Parts: sequence; C-alpha cells; structure tokens
Amino acid sequence: MKIILACLNAKYIHSSLACYYLRACCREEFPGVEVMEFTINEDPGDIMAEIYRKQPDVLAFSCYIWNIELTLTIARNLKQLLPELVVILGGPEVSYDPVTLMEQNPAIDHVVRGEGEASLPELLRVLSQGETGEVRGTTCRVGKEIIHHEDRELIQDLDTIPFPYNDVENLDHRILYYETSRGCPFNCSYCLSSTVRGVRYFPMDRVKKELQILVKAGAGTIKFVDRTFNASPRRARELMQFLMGLEGDTVFHFEIVADLLSDDMLVFLSEAPPGRFQFEIGVQSTNKSTLRAINRRLNWPRLERAVKTIGKHGSIHQHLDLIAGLPEEDYDSLGRSFNMVYGL
Repeated sequence: MKIILACLNAKYIHSSLACYYLRACCREEFPGVEVMEFTINEDPGDIMAEIYRKQPDVLAFSCYIWNIELTLTIARNLKQLLPELVVILGGPEVSYDPVTLMEQNPAIDHVVRGEGEASLPELLRVLSQGETGEVRGTTCRVGKEIIHHEDRELIQDLDTIPFPYNDVENLDHRILYYETSRGCPFNCSYCLSSTVRGVRYFPMDRVKKELQILVKAGAGTIKFVDRTFNASPRRARELMQFLMGLEGDTVFHFEIVADLLSDDMLVFLSEAPPGRFQFEIGVQSTNKSTLRAINRRLNWPRLERAVKTIGKHGSIHQHLDLIAGLPEEDYDSLGRSFNMVYGL
C-alpha cells in the first residue's frame, strides 16, 4: 500500500512537523510511507502532477487555515484522476466539524480528529486489511453514510511519541518546528487550543537530547510551537539556560506571554547571547471589552515593562502581534492598540 503524507506549507522555508511525527509513528508497520511537502504558492497542477506520478493508494493531508481551500481542490481533482485513491484529512482545520466538511466534499474518505499519532496508524492498518472497522478519533465515509466514531483520549505520556526528525536529511540552515509541550493554560475563545484543557510536557531529558541533535545537524532556526513556552516559568528558564550553553549559530524562536515574565527572569534574559533568542508575543488587543469577550487576560503594565526591559538590552528580537476583527473591536480601538504596541 503506497502511502503519502502531504502538506501545503505557507512558505518554502517552512516545514510540516505533523507529517514528520506521523511518518515516525507509521514507519514500523508501513516502512514505505513518504512525506511530500509543497507550498500554497506553487501551481496546483504541478502539485497534483507530482503526487499523481507517485500513484498513491492513500493520500493524507495535514490541514490548516492557510491551506484548507487549496487542499480540498487538489484532493477533489486527484480523486477524479485516481478514483480508488483513499483521501484522509487531519489537523486543526478539519477536526472540529468533520461531518459537515465531508458532506460538502465527497472526495474526502476519512478525517482524523485531534492528535493523529495513534489514530492514523490504526486507520492505515484497517485500510491495509480491506476493512471498515471502527477507529476512535476518526470520521469515516462508508458507502453513502458518514460515521463519526467516538473521540480518542489525549496522549498523556508524550514520551511514547517518536522523535519526528530521527532520519530526516539535510537539516542544515532549515527552519524546523519543535515542541516541548502540548496544550495551553489559557482559554482564549478565538483559538482552537481552547478546546483542549491543560498542558502536557515532554520529558526534559528527552527535549535536551533532541535539541542537541538538531543543533548539531545545523538547523538554522528552531521554532518552538508550544502555545505558551513560559507557561511553566521554571521549566522555561531551565531550557533557555541549556540553549544558551549550546555551541553553534542556531536561533531559537519562542511564543511567550510577556506579562508572565518575573523580575528574576528579566535579569536572566539580559544574559542571553545576542541573536540567540526570538520572542513572539501575542498582545491581540488592549481593549478591555474585547479581552473580556474573548476570555483573555492581559496585564498591560507588566507586559510594557517586560518588553521595554528586554528591548533595552538589545540581544533578543521581539515581535508583537495584534488581531484585527475581534469582538467589541472597531477601527478606533484597534488603532489605540496599534499605537500602544508600536510605542514599545
């Protein structure tokens, strides 16, 4: 059974962490599983031709807000060229309402909801045996019927998930995505992470070992996809201390909540080697009505002090985000938020 895991990345320099996780989880039973990465800026015909030449039996796409429309178009056209092709979708953009998605898109045979590391190998096992058995965490098309199987529990022991980059070649100077945790301590209503409560962590010893491997392989930038890297201040400091001591030119990019940074942490960060760390700080809005509506907390004075203190030292690049179009937001209030953030 020829299996392809595919993703349409936003840019050429990006990569798909999900596909590499899934390949690592499937390779023991399906050693020929292959990852194919494209971008949303490529010609759809070229993407379809490249996949068609592989003649896959199963094609699984990782779906996000930036690629879902093109992914559905490519899946629909490939299904016309390869009528026996089994198309599987997974990822955050298809996990929350798969039945409606499949009703509107007859080319889609299965949707893997939530974490796919256990569900996808089980689904592939069922497909390889020519069966249509129940696989938890999936929504499947059986004839004219769409069957929504029961949810699969979250993976509590993250150490059971294989290292995604164990046999990936040519990591030199690439942007790689990496996570040390899953979940978020916050419940902002606009974010899909709010559908899962709590934070789960990979073992610290494993994280350090894997980061050493990636740095030694010459990774240009490692972007941590932890929803809030400093959700555990003690753990964040230990990891940053470790990264400060690593040799090489790798840059480490974190998504942090700036108003969680303590005075001690700010002193510690002042010792960071220039250019080693980048911070992505989600402000989203400074409008109090908006913050209440989206269930988001923001201590502006603490954030302001943290950003200015880090900026004064000049060794850590910071970029701050706002979201246009949130509830209770209008042009004037967004303008005030912009001016406050730009003033930092």
